[in-house]
Amino acid sequence: AVFRIASGEGDWRSTNYTSGKNYDFYLNNIWIDRAYLAFHAPTSWFEEHGKLDANLGKVPNPFLWKTAANAMIWDDDINPEGLAVQFTYNPTEQLTLSANSGLFIIKENSGAKDPLVTGIQAAAEYAADNNFNFGGQASFYSFASLTNGFFVSGTSPSGGPDPTAVGSGNIIDGLTRGAPNNGNDGVQALAFTGYVGYNGFEDWPLQIWGSLVDNMSAV
Repeated sequence: AVFRIASGEGDWRSTNYTSGKNYDFYLNNIWIDRAYLAFHAPTSWFEEHGKLDANLGKVPNPFLWKTAANAMIWDDDINPEGLAVQFTYNPTEQLTLSANSGLFIIKENSGAKDPLVTGIQAAAEYAADNNFNFGGQASFYSFASLTNGFFVSGTSPSGGPDPTAVGSGNIIDGLTRGAPNNGNDGVQALAFTGYVGYNGFEDWPLQIWGSLVDNMSAV
């Protein structure tokens, strides 16, 4: 069982806190950043070449690739709520294969379907020698039940946008052919990331990477 708290100002995309932000030495906010049960399969299942993990609760984001940046969809500080399953396998010392999947509740609604996101991801990484390495990753995400309750943005006490309100991103009209007005309540996206690394310069490792995201629901 894992439990972690973090500072913050009510924005789930950052654990930063600005000193002196509140008046008269007011209390600083502490939030539940992670709270989940972690399950680990015995290494004997894969003859010590693989690892299978499952996390349930407010979990670390399984879709963040630690090897190369892939932040076009996910912010590094987001810890989604739901179920994540991760598998890693090393058929050789040079080759690493991995697969991730997750089902997360975006917002719980008492009178409508809960907006959800499901995802599946596969990656391969290869270390050609001590200096060169490269890898690629493919991801598919499906955002479902994005109803009116999801797209309504809130207003902060100061009158500006409320960063804690669901739907207060850059495009709050739906991203899905005018949803929810025409009943299209989902978004599907494909994401690809690749990298090439070189470690031949002592203390100065180099990496070239790139990402491409296709919003399959856009018109």
